[in-house]
Amino acid sequence: MNEEQLVLLTVENQEVNISVSDVKRIQGYIGAHTSETGGMSMISGSYQYIELKTETSTFKIARNALNDSQLLTFMLSDGKRAT
Repeated sequence: MNEEQLVLLTVENQEVNISVSDVKRIQGYIGAHTSETGGMSMISGSYQYIELKTETSTFKIARNALNDSQLLTFMLSDGKRAT
């Protein structure tokens, strides 16, 4: 990420370049997954993807370390809030 542009992968594994000034809304979507804890299978929630909206488009952004790092840096540095 540079200061003016986010380079992110969508859930379809396509790279998108989004101008920081075009970002209007960021929202996380939770899904369920199972995990083994002490021999028991448990279900819990986790963010499955992030929806990023601009004036003209909506992108479903995959959860991965690079995307998460860029989005967190953007939200903290630009004063944006996740909803």
